[in-house]
Amino acid sequence: MALAIDKDDNIYVADTLNSCIRKIDQNGRVTTVAGTPGKEGDTDGAVTSAQFRLPSGIAVSDDGSIIYVADTGNHKIRKIENGQVTSIAGFVEESDEDSDPLGGFRDGAAANAMFNLPVGLTIAGDFIIVADSGNNRIRAVNLAGYVITVAGGNSPGDVDEFALESRLHRPMGVYWHENILYIADTYNNKIKIMPFDPTLYE
Repeated sequence: MALAIDKDDNIYVADTLNSCIRKIDQNGRVTTVAGTPGKEGDTDGAVTSAQFRLPSGIAVSDDGSIIYVADTGNHKIRKIENGQVTSIAGFVEESDEDSDPLGGFRDGAAANAMFNLPVGLTIAGDFIIVADSGNNRIRAVNLAGYVITVAGGNSPGDVDEFALESRLHRPMGVYWHENILYIADTYNNKIKIMPFDPTLYE
């Protein structure tokens, strides 16, 4: 459901239904970067044993050394670096009757913050911007370890207004370029923009 490309034109794929992350190199060779194909779970550790649950968003550093993943079914943001998968933001308090994790909403320290079906990702300076679709919000994960909301509110809607006074409906894609954040406001069938200067949020 998502792609990201590094400076060497390697393509990274959020292979959602296989619950793993794949790579297509310049020669067209496909390899599994992390995750256990076909097995859902929530396990950090070595890329060969780590597990994801329906990852649907991906962003990669320019040199390809760090891959960020919106682990949608686990309501978490994960990182792949140096052969290891770690959870950098997101906390699940409870599961449903089928033992599937339930999302929520909470800003603050990354380890305790809560997301609800995060999807699109983009890198903006020292932030990972997240289309937190189930919360109808755009969130920002600072690599120093905290999560803030930068757009949207506690109910779905279609309101163009200053940041937290705006309303979105199931945003699923984000892209940041030259301090402008582009938002795929999916259920409103619109593309929206807002200024986002990461230095103002540090």
